[in-house]
Amino acid sequence: MPDAIDWSAVQRRFPERNINELNAMRRLEHAAVDAALHRLGVEEPVTHDRYGGPLLPNAALSISHAQDAHGVTWAGVAIGSAPVGLDMETPRPQLERVAPRVFSDAERALVGTEAESEWRRCAIWNVKEAAWKALGPDLDYLGGIEVLELLPAAEYRRGGQIPVRIQQNTHSFYIAQLAGEFGIALGPLP
Repeated sequence: MPDAIDWSAVQRRFPERNINELNAMRRLEHAAVDAALHRLGVEEPVTHDRYGGPLLPNAALSISHAQDAHGVTWAGVAIGSAPVGLDMETPRPQLERVAPRVFSDAERALVGTEAESEWRRCAIWNVKEAAWKALGPDLDYLGGIEVLELLPAAEYRRGGQIPVRIQQNTHSFYIAQLAGEFGIALGPLP
């Protein structure tokens, strides 16, 4: 654990969490989010809604963190005047196990069976999670959020937009492939 982290500042940022009771990785995630918010000029504490979603007093907020294949912990924040969702994820076996419960038949077809299937599964999960974070706990992953198109992974190394049906409306989400297989999704975009 880095010695340069001001844990009292991290605790002030997250008053509803006891930072000292978290494991080392969760503490580091909180410190990274605190640093990102501070860098963005946001000094208010983060509270949480009844579902555990992060809240700021005067802005929409979404937080995500993940650990990549090299053991590096990534953390990100998205702040906006309208609901916003951010998700970062690395391919992992759990995504394949949950896919039948959260991916439509059309999304499972988008995943395919080729070499990119792990990243494609991760990208779809990223978008669904970002949509749920932005637009609420009443959304059904299987029937309420559907990724409509997904290009080859190489097309997203610099990021790109994809269409996503959320209930009866189509929205645009940003996705990117970072650090090899690492994926990120942000949206809905205006």
